Amino acid sequence: MSIENPTTVYIETGKFCYIGNFKVEIISYLGCFSDVNYFKVIIHEDDNNNDSNDDINHNSSNSLGLLRIGEVDGRLKQELDLRSKFGNQRMVSDLLLYKRFSVDISLSPTPIETNINAEVDGEAITDLPSYSEDESKTNTNVEVDGEAITDSPTDSPKDSEDNSSENSDKIVSSKKDSPPLNNINQTSKITLEKENLEQTDSIISEENEDNSSEYLEEEYYPEKEIGGSLSGTKLIFLSKFPQEEETLAYWLQQEHTLEECLLTASQLCQFFRQITKEKWYFVNLLPQFIKQTDIIEFFDLTGAYQSNETVNTGFISKYSPPEILSNPPHEICEQMSSYIVGLILYEALHKQLPPASEGIIDLTKNIDIIIKKIPRIFQILQISLSIHPEERFNLSYLLELLITTRKYLANPKVRWEIANRSTLGLSTKRLNNEDNYGILQPSASNTESLVLAVVADGMGGMSQGDVASKTAVESILETSIPEDLTTSEKRTQWLFSLVEKANKSVYEKVKNGGTTISLALVVGRNLNIAHVGDSRIYLIRKGIMCQISEDHSLVAMLVANGDITYEESLVHPNRSVLMKSLGSNPRIRDDYVQDLSHFGDEFLSFKIQQEDILILCSDGIWNLLSNQELVEIFNQEKDLQTAVNQTVEKVIENGADDNATIVALKCHLEDYSL
Repeated sequence: MSIENPTTVYIETGKFCYIGNFKVEIISYLGCFSDVNYFKVIIHEDDNNNDSNDDINHNSSNSLGLLRIGEVDGRLKQELDLRSKFGNQRMVSDLLLYKRFSVDISLSPTPIETNINAEVDGEAITDLPSYSEDESKTNTNVEVDGEAITDSPTDSPKDSEDNSSENSDKIVSSKKDSPPLNNINQTSKITLEKENLEQTDSIISEENEDNSSEYLEEEYYPEKEIGGSLSGTKLIFLSKFPQEEETLAYWLQQEHTLEECLLTASQLCQFFRQITKEKWYFVNLLPQFIKQTDIIEFFDLTGAYQSNETVNTGFISKYSPPEILSNPPHEICEQMSSYIVGLILYEALHKQLPPASEGIIDLTKNIDIIIKKIPRIFQILQISLSIHPEERFNLSYLLELLITTRKYLANPKVRWEIANRSTLGLSTKRLNNEDNYGILQPSASNTESLVLAVVADGMGGMSQGDVASKTAVESILETSIPEDLTTSEKRTQWLFSLVEKANKSVYEKVKNGGTTISLALVVGRNLNIAHVGDSRIYLIRKGIMCQISEDHSLVAMLVANGDITYEESLVHPNRSVLMKSLGSNPRIRDDYVQDLSHFGDEFLSFKIQQEDILILCSDGIWNLLSNQELVEIFNQEKDLQTAVNQTVEKVIENGADDNATIVALKCHLEDYSL
């Protein structure tokens, strides 16, 4: 049922009124920034048009809203101009309503106790204070380096002084150590008399989501209760309100990875750069009015100024550049926006803003202590937060730095600790070591690190088993490395080609010879394998060992079919019989070689993590040592070569009835953890 707009609307805390076609309950006054007054409200979505000011029936579907009232020619008018250019983007929130009203505002300065209870989507909420800084949610579909940019939570606005006249922007100062907002008189009454305004009766867009929000915990106490004159014609904006835990203000106080911090800073920089193309520049940010989830969304754009504007002296905000405080007032420039991006990145990393003296942050003092010593990030913050605008990055270059730094940190330099050992063993039947192994690690400082490890076990009982394994390993290590190994598919395809080449070489060179083959390739941090036979590849991560290769043997097949148990396989008389090997036929089938896809169709590679250990070994190792014994050796011994030596010595102590070979690789990443 449509709601008829009343001529006069009374807004009183804890009561409701109709603004346009919206039934609104005023919850709290958030304060004033510049010439805009902020109110937290509940938007009631029910069909009962009750014109009285009685207590509201909370059984309807409700959502939190943000009500803003400002001067007709002030910051809200400027926001409308900006929205006309960028309001269709996903990073700018929709307005539910914007209208011009004749407003009569009164707030009593006498603090009183309040106890306002309401419901949002059926859940009881208690009135809590929140900041009133000027920042908006944006609904902008933006990408950084091909990735969708995500939302970020917002900070709370600061207290303000009302020093301006009815038709001009106000200069406000933030007050430290403000008393709680819920001690402010909540019996404020605002009389709104509707005026006709051409082309301002329409709702900009319908709400797409029902976003119920919690109140912001931060508090704001204005020096004067209402910005601008207390009566006259005003612009009124109504929009949804972000949930507290989804705001940039909340996000900034949580722990995040470096990549997440850089991604959020990149999103802000991306949007700032976009509006800069139209000569709009952010000189202030209110994180409590910015949503931070998947896509950053601004609910308030009053912090953006046009290039032909000036910011008056005395404009103070903890998310404003220091030159705004100086005399005479500076013209707007994009380096002011770069400064804000730097502040957000700093706070995300340090969980606090840099120390300021008289409102000005000067990083030239004790800079090595103030900024965490993280290469690249250190330089970005030092330059972005310079007190001299001309020394800061422009937004395009800053965005490029943020993106490349995030990529760099996502793919840190890898250093491999490598250890290996092979033994003939103690068997009188094996006077030649039929195992062979090799490691290929080209050195190129300007490319991703690459390491290729191979273990081959010549098949005992066949002629020239040692020649077969040596031939296979040599054919692999002599192959040139392709320049383009950028995807899992390309790396797996290359490994398969190495196995095919090794098979052909063994078949042509060794009569009646055969060998197993196990290959592990790590490019950057991406692990791919190729495997035939019963040598094994293990991955030890955080003290837990996993076998990532399959045994192509008779007993493994019997266990898989349920014919015997795993325990029975350990003593089975045919445990050395292989189902697959290299050298028996001139060609091998496409499905003959195992990769990592047996973990799932989407798995062709694993991402290597800090201190992961890869182990490649012949059956002479794992036949005489259980998985538990093997992992305990590597968990207890920090030095990799010592662990390898202990493994082989343990095998010899247990009889070493076969040749035994082990190659171990331990990953060390550049550590930029916070």
